[in-house]
Amino acid sequence: MNHSRTNTSLVLAALVLFACSDREPTAESTSQVEASTTSRPNIIFIMADDHAYQAIGAYGSVLNKTPNIDRLAAEGMRFDRAYVSNSICSPARAATLTGKHSHVNGVRDNRGVFDGSQQTFPKLLQQAGYQTALIGKWHLKSEPTGFDYWRVLPGQGFYYQPEFRTPEGTETLSGYVTDVVTDLAIEWLENGRTQDQPFLLMFGHKAPHREWLASPDHLEAYKDAPLPEPETLFDDYAGRGTAAATAEMRIAEHMGFTNDGKLDPDMVKELGYKDFMEWYQRNYRKSRARMTDEQRADWDAVFGPINEQFRELQPHGDDLTRWKYQRYMQDYLASINSVDDNTGRLLDYLEASGLAENTVVIYTSDQGFFLGEHGWFDKRFMYEESFRTPLIVRWPGTVAPGSVSEELVQNIDTAPTLLDIAGVEVPGDMQGVSVTPLLVGSTQPVHDGLYYHYYEFPGIHTVKRHYGLATKRYKLIHFYYDIDEWELYDLENDPGEMLNVYGDPAYADVQAELHVKLNELRERYGDSDELTRQVLEADLRPGFESRPANVLSEEEAAEGFHLIFDGQGLSGWRGFKMKSAPARWVVDNGLLTNSGPADEPVDLVTDDTYGNFELRLQWMVSDAGDSGILFNVVESDAFEQAWQSGPEIQILDNDNHPDAVEKHLAGDLYDLLSGWYRMGREAGKWNQSMLRVENGRVRHWLNGLLVIDTVLGSPEWRQLVANSKFSGMPGFGTAGSGVIALRDQGSPVWFRSIRIKEL
Repeated sequence: MNHSRTNTSLVLAALVLFACSDREPTAESTSQVEASTTSRPNIIFIMADDHAYQAIGAYGSVLNKTPNIDRLAAEGMRFDRAYVSNSICSPARAATLTGKHSHVNGVRDNRGVFDGSQQTFPKLLQQAGYQTALIGKWHLKSEPTGFDYWRVLPGQGFYYQPEFRTPEGTETLSGYVTDVVTDLAIEWLENGRTQDQPFLLMFGHKAPHREWLASPDHLEAYKDAPLPEPETLFDDYAGRGTAAATAEMRIAEHMGFTNDGKLDPDMVKELGYKDFMEWYQRNYRKSRARMTDEQRADWDAVFGPINEQFRELQPHGDDLTRWKYQRYMQDYLASINSVDDNTGRLLDYLEASGLAENTVVIYTSDQGFFLGEHGWFDKRFMYEESFRTPLIVRWPGTVAPGSVSEELVQNIDTAPTLLDIAGVEVPGDMQGVSVTPLLVGSTQPVHDGLYYHYYEFPGIHTVKRHYGLATKRYKLIHFYYDIDEWELYDLENDPGEMLNVYGDPAYADVQAELHVKLNELRERYGDSDELTRQVLEADLRPGFESRPANVLSEEEAAEGFHLIFDGQGLSGWRGFKMKSAPARWVVDNGLLTNSGPADEPVDLVTDDTYGNFELRLQWMVSDAGDSGILFNVVESDAFEQAWQSGPEIQILDNDNHPDAVEKHLAGDLYDLLSGWYRMGREAGKWNQSMLRVENGRVRHWLNGLLVIDTVLGSPEWRQLVANSKFSGMPGFGTAGSGVIALRDQGSPVWFRSIRIKEL
């Protein structure tokens, strides 16, 4: 490979713990290695990110051609009813590794950190004598375990000049990420493995994940010919419930002009358009900044005319939706071209090296994706385009070429299936089942129904929490937490899931049967209303109800809390860069509030510094105005730089103000950590916040909702910082201790009952 590398050691914050990835050989594993034979098949597992089955030729795509992925299908088996257990990146990957549902493997949403100490199928293959390698997309935060070799993208990774986490540190490789990941995979196959030992190679592509940046080779692939629109592009969600109507992933309203549409931010502002989120523009600029001069010139040659065309058209209404859809599809499909090209490169290498005949190759995606259906992009829902994922398996000499399975399978089946293929006993606690009978021609079902549970709400795209059951014909879904709505779809008569027939007398018997089956599956997999309640309590912090102002409860006093604002005065507080509290902050009737002009925010900080702590406070913002409040932890000796070195938390006061979105998403760390949200706090009423910082882990509960859960200094944290306004500050977020700072952002704001406990 001709990649230039920039190596930097992994910077470990003093308070950050990482899981150990080293594996000590046991007597049992040594004997298994010695007993291994070349007859056991090698396994290559390719996982794309957000690759919809609708965008694969073998699945009947009317949008694009994928000759190399189609080649796999022609030489193996295509699964037409493959689904996931939780349609979002990290949980889907955890389910694949463990063979267990999210509530068992511990990764319920993208904020979760995978527990690398738990059982995974790569570990079991490793113990059975397989060499194991992981390259590319990982997205599980913790260090990979169970792999003899690993090079993974931090977080979502970058399309251009990608960075990789390695056991030795971080490295930056020049090129386009799909090409680079495949280069690394082929390099390991050629030079990194022991030639007489069976292997598992898992490699994950970033593409076609948002923001759908194509390689220079494919920038122009789809830009000229209009792409067909889905029938439901202008869905009005009649016949569905609250969840569909309130999800924030509509192409018309929520897809960006800059990050998604590749329009210049200055032109967008000049023409009077506005991105749904301000960070769209930041990501657009960051993406361009990672390109070489040559790559940027290729980019400008393609997108310059597109920008000028938009300036001439200046579309609105349905015309704007159609324009956004075309731009979305052009880039999404172009990024898939590289995935397909590199799949072909890998297959050609296997043929040329003589590995093809004894190597099982699996192609899949972490989940499905909406390509304009229902007017949406993204995933998350249990609706078909999100819930269903491509799955193709080539196993020469075992799987009949060109075969198709219509049986229900799920991503929790991956682990037991690959263990079964390798001749390794499947542990009894895995919840998936081996689908090898289907691979060898059986038509007997391995599932009579599939269970699904989605948890990430409140969160970006505001898709409600829900769980459900899918059979071959019907789908029963329960949306819960802040709503209580059931939906039932007859996929035979309504494949587009346009009409909820829950409560329809004609489906009464079916509905009752599905409820029984759903309860059976929940019991089988260990999920229940009680567990859901426990999960909610874990996410929403139980017992965080309103308390008397400026008074410690007996429980808090016993736990070691003390008041740092008692309602009487500002003892223990001072101003930013000041020895005394600024006049703008006053105590009025037991409340700490700001007064005076609001031209600039003024921080009020504690005299004392804190390392590990739990901070609780009540606060209220006015129901008028266009800004909010934030509180943060700042490094006490960094005042001259006037930058935060720890978590910065911002809460917007007024969602309805026309400038609310822009001001809320002005690049603050809060939004980088948790994603944009509108739920959980109210203007004009008292709100509760709890911030817990413990050994580098930062969590924030807002009115009981867990809205932040991250690790300072982790690779994902560093990537978030790199994409933020703090990118030029070395060591940002790694301070071991700091003072507590309160800030008003212009509107009236009141604080009370500020109490803290050192941990």
